Amino acid sequence: MSIRIDGTNTTANPGITGGDADTGLQFGTDEVSIVTGGTEQVKVDSSGRLLVGTSSASTNGLLTVQCDTNQDGIVLRAENTGGQGSQPAAK
Repeated sequence: MSIRIDGTNTTANPGITGGDADTGLQFGTDEVSIVTGGTEQVKVDSSGRLLVGTSSASTNGLLTVQCDTNQDGIVLRAENTGGQGSQPAAK
């Protein structure tokens, strides 16, 4: 499979793809996304948060991983059936 680095850098045609033109890596301002089937699936945003199933930390997604406010652990937020919770990881 060849790797193509000439996409339009949209979810429909990411900047870096393989044989499938709508699956690859899309780059934004201080962020990078993994796109499959023309849909953004995973994003690392400019704050270093890992977002799964959402493109914004302000909307519910499948999973958000980020440092806690004291920078001494991580916060996991998971969306399941409409509820949202967070739990700092062990230090």
